[in-house]
Amino acid sequence: MVGWQLYNLGDYRAAQYYYDDARTAAHDAENTELVTYVLCTMSRQRFLADRSPEVHEEARVAQVCGLRLRANQNLAAAFRS
Repeated sequence: MVGWQLYNLGDYRAAQYYYDDARTAAHDAENTELVTYVLCTMSRQRFLADRSPEVHEEARVAQVCGLRLRANQNLAAAFRS
């Protein structure tokens, strides 16, 4: 939440710090879904701040990875049912 607010205020460096911190905490907690969410959000914000072709490709890949993770979670949930 803090990272997003700082991003909206235009303080991209501080926002990056808090997103890195959130990613590390999610990784340490072994929460793959949260790590993926944070990385996707970081990618989206980077794309909005820097619309170069390289960043656009990074954002697209992050979105695809997020979709695949959700599909895998749904499949795993179906097998557990």
